[in-house]
Amino acid sequence: DILYARAAAAIEAGTTPPDTVAGWTEEALRAGLRFSPNGASGYRLLARCYERLGRRDAAGDALRQAARYGAFSDPPG
Repeated sequence: DILYARAAAAIEAGTTPPDTVAGWTEEALRAGLRFSPNGASGYRLLARCYERLGRRDAAGDALRQAARYGAFSDPPG
């Protein structure tokens, strides 16, 4: 979560290139963010970076990963 917080703050500040932020976010996801309540946010941030880098397919993949979290948090029914 700390690695994700650094990446999120950097993208919001606008002072860090999106490829660097994407790297930090990928690192956070590998380190366990994908198992955290912030996992979906991490994948959405990654999609945002990929979009800025013109990597539309990778952005779509990251958004699909983020959407998977909704399937686990929605109530049955």
